[in-house]
Amino acid sequence: MRPKRVREQPVNSSYIFKLVGRFLPVFLLAAILPFLIGFVVAPPDISFLTRADATSELRVWVEPANVVMSPGGTTEFTVLAQFEGEEKLIPEITLTLTASSGLVLENKSVTYKVPFNGRVELGRVGVRAESAGEAMVDISRESIKITAFEWPLEVSTAPAKVIIR
Repeated sequence: MRPKRVREQPVNSSYIFKLVGRFLPVFLLAAILPFLIGFVVAPPDISFLTRADATSELRVWVEPANVVMSPGGTTEFTVLAQFEGEEKLIPEITLTLTASSGLVLENKSVTYKVPFNGRVELGRVGVRAESAGEAMVDISRESIKITAFEWPLEVSTAPAKVIIR
């Protein structure tokens, strides 16, 4: 008796695609799972915020920057601020102005309660000259109080020079 010959059938390509298609999700999961577990155990330090987490700058100054007055005269200074923060607002700011000898400030404190970004006028301060000489109207950096602002902020101020003749 002769052994029967096994007749080889041609391989059907659609059968192979079906077989691979059934196991493909398992192969992909096996390939990706170690990376996913690695990210969960030790997440990388990736920040999607670029400029938003950088230190913002608030500039506060008094205008006009130079004034000539006579003794007994009065003038008004405008307190301005500029803040450029990406999608951030300064909710409220309070500051105190100081004047050197020869000047008297009508109101030393300025409060601005409207959230802002960009350039704004914080308020106006009246000044009276008492004696001849040079004087300065300045913003005390330590007196600047910003309510409910949690990010790093660099504050710079600029004084105004007053010449009394």
